[in-house]
Amino acid sequence: MMDIVATARHYYELLGHKDIGLTEVRIMAKDKNVQQEIFISSEDEMLNLLKDLPQDKDIYVGINPRQERKPAEKSDIKKLTMFVLDIDEPKVPPIEIQKFLPDNTVMVSSGSGLHAYISIEPIDIVDVDLATDSRKSLTEHYRHIIVTGGLARKVDHVHDLTRLMRLPGSTNQKNGK
Repeated sequence: MMDIVATARHYYELLGHKDIGLTEVRIMAKDKNVQQEIFISSEDEMLNLLKDLPQDKDIYVGINPRQERKPAEKSDIKKLTMFVLDIDEPKVPPIEIQKFLPDNTVMVSSGSGLHAYISIEPIDIVDVDLATDSRKSLTEHYRHIIVTGGLARKVDHVHDLTRLMRLPGSTNQKNGK
């Protein structure tokens, strides 16, 4: 099994939240209900949180920083640091899909597919609806390339600003991977 603490260190760095906001972390129970919700402000806090958790926990992390210690609504997200694609049932190796994505894309196995993390320089959100619409358009652009190109069966909608993604290496309760 993957070392969740080492993975979390790299994941926190990838998200780009350092010094610009809080990172929402949700630890899920096997019945998919939130068991614990924590808001951290540093990599050290993330590592301390995870080091004592059993390895079989399903852990979700907010991909954009939060400004307050509460579950975010889209108007609470003030900066974008990340764009994510949730690619289901890839038909080719990840390296073949990555050729069609920006150079700074990090591909991660999701258990039954791939998550493509595209880091961006932090952007201040001035208009929440415009930010959401832009992310929808970008998702549609890549969905067209990936699905129409026969690279994967589908690309899920994960464009909402408050999106949480499963921490790589944590247990995917959907399929136990």
